[in-house]
Formats: sequence, structure tokens, C-alpha cells
Amino acid sequence: MGRLIPQEESLARLLTGKKRIEAYLNAALEEDDPRAFLAAVRNVIKVKGGFTEISKAAKLNREHLYKSFSAKGNPRFDSLTATLNAIGYKIWIKPDPKTKGRFKPKKVKREKMSA
Repeated sequence: MGRLIPQEESLARLLTGKKRIEAYLNAALEEDDPRAFLAAVRNVIKVKGGFTEISKAAKLNREHLYKSFSAKGNPRFDSLTATLNAIGYKIWIKPDPKTKGRFKPKKVKREKMSA
């Protein structure tokens, strides 16, 4: 029978390399639960150097960063993007194939310019 591996050691083994971290963060986003994504970012912060190092790189207060990504955290968008940038990632938007054609942009009437 193998020994139990502490969660942080297990995460460190799992989250090796940019592609694995990217897949982990994207899988958390697909959960459609903001808490799952924030927990995933928190885990990546721990693996990528910890809250002190990442807060310096993100130019955020360490306590603010820690609270933002706690279980009850709710980071502002600028804190989230600064943190993701500090750990080497960005948020991208792409069309959702499940909602294809559901909403179409409204047509805007063009008004004549008066001189």
C-alpha cells in the first residue's frame, strides 16, 4: 500500500508545466462555479511561488490577494487579471457553441451627420 501524499505535494506534481496549469484552470472555468475557479487559481498561486511572491509580481497587497482568493473571496476583475498575469496567464473570450445564434446584435440606425 502506497503512502498518502499531502494535497500541496500532489498539486505540485500535477501542476508541472504551462500546458497542465492551463488545462487545470480551464477545467475549473468549465465547472461554471466561480468558487471552483478561484480555488484553482489559489492552488496555482501556491505552486507558482506562494502569495508573497505572486502579490509582489501582481503589485497587490499580500493580505488582499490572500483574502481575494480565499474560500469566501470575491476578487475584483483588475485583481484577478493582475494575478493571472503574474502567474503567466490571461483570460480569453470565445464563442460558446451551445448558444450559437441565440442572440444577435441589434441593428443600429445610422443618423445623418449635420454640418
